[in-house]
Amino acid sequence: MKRLIKTGLLLGLIFLLAPSAWALPIDAGDKIKMSVGGPAKFTITNQTSPDDWTSYYTFCLERYATFNNYTTYTVESVADYATGGGGGAVGGKDYLSDQTKWLYASYFDGVFGGHTSWKAEYIQNAIWYLEGEASNYSGYWNYFNINWGSGGYDTTGWDIQAVNIVLNGQDKQSQLVGVYNPVPEPATMILFGIGLLGIAGIGRKKTNK
Repeated sequence: MKRLIKTGLLLGLIFLLAPSAWALPIDAGDKIKMSVGGPAKFTITNQTSPDDWTSYYTFCLERYATFNNYTTYTVESVADYATGGGGGAVGGKDYLSDQTKWLYASYFDGVFGGHTSWKAEYIQNAIWYLEGEASNYSGYWNYFNINWGSGGYDTTGWDIQAVNIVLNGQDKQSQLVGVYNPVPEPATMILFGIGLLGIAGIGRKKTNK
């Protein structure tokens, strides 16, 4: 019985660690199309699975890198950094700030109210400021930070990364993309693991009989 409980706790721990391994359902090599508009500033549509095109609402990370509307691009990488742009980039990697991630998560969590074009514009400008793309845009960041800033910038449950896109091998943009994955409660996952092993144990006893 002790062994069963230990195994159940281990299984619960594995489940707890699983969210950190979750990733955006966009991979390097995928073909995407960019378009302007949506609840955010831009929209990425994954073209890799034509039967199930999926759209993601995004904000631009590189102010001076452009793309053409509805042109097909290739995803070079999906990472915690933008490639090839921004103040603070080291070795071609410009890591996302916690504040940038918090802005994205809070906007789509409804912390700032509804999704409006002017709020999306403010957030876009604030992101450019935070990512070192527009030093004179501090007012946009202050607007959100002063009114709703939590200090800790909690993004629990969110997987927010940079989708770096290229065309013919040339860097074209880095887009801020996120998906929400609820984090299971520790006690729930441990009990779930023990329960699974308990069912397996009952089945084994019946088989031995």
